[in-house]
Amino acid sequence: MPETTRKIHFPLNALFFLTALGLTAWATGAHAQSPAPTTPSTPTTVVTPTDHLYQLTSQWLGLPYGIGPLGEGDGGNYDQDPLYRFDQFDCVTFVETAIASVTTTDFAAFEKKMNQIRYENGKVDFVSRNHFSEVDWLPNNLQNGTLYEVIGQAEKKASKPFPYAVATIDKKNWYAKMTLATLKVAGLTDRQKRKRLKDLQSEGKKMPAEVSRLPYIPTEEFFGTDGSFKSDVIDGLPNVMVLSVIRPGWDLKAAIGTEMNISHQGFLLKMGSKWVVRHATNDSRNRVVEDSLEDFLKKFIGSPTIRGIHIVGVTGL
Repeated sequence: MPETTRKIHFPLNALFFLTALGLTAWATGAHAQSPAPTTPSTPTTVVTPTDHLYQLTSQWLGLPYGIGPLGEGDGGNYDQDPLYRFDQFDCVTFVETAIASVTTTDFAAFEKKMNQIRYENGKVDFVSRNHFSEVDWLPNNLQNGTLYEVIGQAEKKASKPFPYAVATIDKKNWYAKMTLATLKVAGLTDRQKRKRLKDLQSEGKKMPAEVSRLPYIPTEEFFGTDGSFKSDVIDGLPNVMVLSVIRPGWDLKAAIGTEMNISHQGFLLKMGSKWVVRHATNDSRNRVVEDSLEDFLKKFIGSPTIRGIHIVGVTGL
């Protein structure tokens, strides 16, 4: 596909791109699964949302990683980055944009779905944005039906009960740690920027700290005593899941004012008999990539902070 076609900023053009690929016919049914393809299917007149996700995210492989590429658009008080874009992603916006693209049938529905995924109750506002996966993104998208729980099914196959990651998410301190660099607003004088930053920091003053308790699959659950890889604990689960990397109680108070439990997200996809992770990474590759689950998890062995992964299903996939 020509590079000029891949780097698309505007949703109307993106939907034209999807139409050109024959990806605008949709299957119905909550939690429906298609057989896991060994490679992305050739586009046909009718594809399931699951096949659509395989095809679309395959097209996005190689696109650049961008730090916080989305915001509240031109009307945003604190972040005027676009509400959606298709030329670069961070780990979360990659997942969000793909889900919204493959579970909707037209531009208006896509726009609404993006807002529903990214904001509590779909309200487009910096304060309502699902900033923290542990206490915002996952709970809100489970509640609105975009996601559904699957980790309990995995635990039934595990060698022992899954542990919980525990962290205190302190939004008050997180807001207080924000700097002028946080603001992405055009046309402000230096004085106006300082005033806007003070307003932004004030947004968090009444926010209580929240404790996140999140079950996770320990990394060692995927490796035998001889070091061989095994995926029994997730085999039989949905072919498309959202994977979150777990760092229990990750202490970032000095840097951003809070602890966290989650440091990265991506798609966990069944490809034939194998599992792969498609994700936007800011490692040395700095782009959207695909890794085997085995290679993805091997990097965590011996990590002082990474302990495993959390998984959820995506409704309709």
